[in-house]
Amino acid sequence: MQKFLIVFVLMTSFLLPACQSPAPVPVSAAIVIPVAVDLAPPTAEAVDYCISCHTDKEQLISTAKPVEEAESESTGAG
Repeated sequence: MQKFLIVFVLMTSFLLPACQSPAPVPVSAAIVIPVAVDLAPPTAEAVDYCISCHTDKEQLISTAKPVEEAESESTGAG
């Protein structure tokens, strides 16, 4: 019975401190890293060529992928 009490006291002495909340970090110990941020607007506006390309009917026809007929699922040995 004495061995059980000794083991119990030792185990609780190791486990109880683990249940405590950690000590708060003082504000003076915090590390502050300055970050440079460039907030200047871009000098040139981006040009959007999508509308001019997608509305040109002749160019769409010339660059279109040819339509391939798919085989029906019922053909072949089953």
